[in-house]
Amino acid sequence: MMGAKNETQRRPAVVFHAAWIILLLCAAWGRFSLPLTPVVDKDFGGYLNPALWALGGHGFVHSEGRAILYPGIVYVLLAVFRDFRAITVFQHLLGLATGGLLLATWCATWGVLRPARIPRWLYDVAGLAMFAVFLFAAQPVAFEFFIRPDVICPFFASFSFFLLVRFLIEWRVKKNSRTRFGYAVAGVFVSFVLPCLKPSYWLSSIFTTIPVWCALFDRRESLVRRLLMAGLPLAAVFVLLIVPERIAARSDKWSAAFLPESLFSIHALIIREQIATDVANPDPAVPYSPEKLRARLALLDDGIASAQINSPRHMASLGYDADWLLYRSPFFTQVAEADSSGLEQSLGFYRYYYRRTWQKMPGPMLQKVGIQLGLFYNLACPAFCNNGENMKKHYLRTDELLHSLGEQTVISAWPPARAYGASVAKLKGHAPEIPMNKMQHLIMDRLSNCYLPGLLAFLATLPWICWRAERRARFGVIAAVLAIGYAFNFGNNLGIAIFHTLQISRYTHVQFATTLLTEMLTGIFLIEMVCAFAVPYFARRVSPSP
Repeated sequence: MMGAKNETQRRPAVVFHAAWIILLLCAAWGRFSLPLTPVVDKDFGGYLNPALWALGGHGFVHSEGRAILYPGIVYVLLAVFRDFRAITVFQHLLGLATGGLLLATWCATWGVLRPARIPRWLYDVAGLAMFAVFLFAAQPVAFEFFIRPDVICPFFASFSFFLLVRFLIEWRVKKNSRTRFGYAVAGVFVSFVLPCLKPSYWLSSIFTTIPVWCALFDRRESLVRRLLMAGLPLAAVFVLLIVPERIAARSDKWSAAFLPESLFSIHALIIREQIATDVANPDPAVPYSPEKLRARLALLDDGIASAQINSPRHMASLGYDADWLLYRSPFFTQVAEADSSGLEQSLGFYRYYYRRTWQKMPGPMLQKVGIQLGLFYNLACPAFCNNGENMKKHYLRTDELLHSLGEQTVISAWPPARAYGASVAKLKGHAPEIPMNKMQHLIMDRLSNCYLPGLLAFLATLPWICWRAERRARFGVIAAVLAIGYAFNFGNNLGIAIFHTLQISRYTHVQFATTLLTEMLTGIFLIEMVCAFAVPYFARRVSPSP
C-alpha cells in the first residue's frame, strides 16, 4: 500500500523533470542553430578593445571608463578559444542557466507555501509555463549575441535571487544555521558582483540583501559567524573586484571624466536653468564669474539645440538626446578647451553644478526621477518585449562600427578579430530573424499589463499580513521572497532614474528574468491569500447555525 502511494507521488515528479529537460533542450537547439557570431553596439570599444589590445601584445588596458570584469571575461574567452563565437556560446549557456535558476527558485519557493491551498501539480505547471516563456522569448535570445555586460547580468541576478531565497528558507523555515550561513555568504557575494558588471545594480544589491542584514541581529548565532556572514563576501568583492578595478582605472583618462560628464549631459536641461539663474542673479558663493557662466550657458544651449534638432526622438522623456550632447556635440570639448587648467577644472564644473542643481532645484530633479520611474511602473511594463528580433540589422550595424575609422587599427591587429569582421560582413545581408508567434505576443502583452497591478496588490496585502502573528508565520517568508524580487527591479530602476534614463531599452530588457519570476510568484501568492481569506469566510457563511 505504501509502495503504491510512493509510486503515485513519484509519477508527477518524473513528468515535471522530463518536461523541463525537454524545454531546455529545445531552447538550446533554437539558440545554437542560429549563427554564433556576436554583434556589437556603439559602446563596444570599452568592452572589447581591452581584450584585443592584450591579445595583440599591448597589455590589458582599462578603456572608456568601463568596469573591467566583463572585458576580463571576454579576454579569457578569446585567449582560450581564439574565436569570437566563444563569446556567444558562453552567453547562450548563461541564458539557459538563467532559465534553470528561475525554475530552481520557483521550486524552492514551494517550501514556504505550506500548507498550500493550490495543488502541487498546478504549481509545477505554472513554473514550467514561466520557464518556457523565458527560454523562448525572442529578446533574451537576441540579447545574448551582444558584447556588453548587460547580457550576463540576468544570470547573476537570478543566481543571487535563488541563493537569497534558499537563505530565507534555511533561516525562517528549516532553521538550519550551518546551511543558512553558506547561502548568506554566497548570496551577498553574487549580489555585489552585479554592480561590478553594471553599476546601476548597487542599490539593488543593497536592497535585496536586507534579509541577510536582518539576520545579523539574530542572537542565536555567534558573533563571529554573524560578522563573517557579512564581512567575508564583502571583503572578497572588495579585494577581488573593486581594488583591481580602481588600479586599472588609473591609466584610463576617460574613467575620471565618464561619470561627471554623463551626469551633466543627462541633467543638462535642468542644470542650464540653474546656470541661467546664477547668471541673472549672481551668488557670491558660486566660484564662477557671471561672464564665464554666460559663455558656458551659450555653449550648453547650442549643444542642447543641436541634440533636439538632429535626434528629436531619442530620450524624449528628457526633452533632448543626452547621448548626442555627450558624444557628438562639441560642448564638452569646447568647455575643456576654454579652461586654462585643463580637464580637471572642467570636471569640477560639472560636479559642482550637478550638486548645486540638486540643492537649489530639488523639485525638477525629483520630477525627472519620477518621470523615469513612470516609464517602468505603468500598465505596459517595458521589461516584457513582445517583438521579434531581426538579426540582419544588428549585423549591419556591427559591420559599420567595425569599419569605423577609430576601430580599424584595433580590429586588424589580431587575426581572429579580422576573421570576426569577415564573418559579420557575410551575415549582414542574410542573418535570420528570431520570431515571436501570436501566442507569445499575447502572453507578453498580458504579463506587461499585469506587473504594476500585481505589485500594488502585493503592497496592499502587507498590512493584512503584518496585523496578526499567525498570518506573519504563514505568509511572512513568501512576502519576503516577493520583496526581494521587487527590490531587484526597484533598486536598479531607482539608480537609473537618479543618474540616467530608463528610456534606454537595454536598461529595462535586462530585468526580464527577475521581473517574470516575481510576477508569476505574485500570482501564486495572491491566489493563496484569496483562498486563506475567502474559503474560511464562505465556510462560515454556508455552515448551518447550531
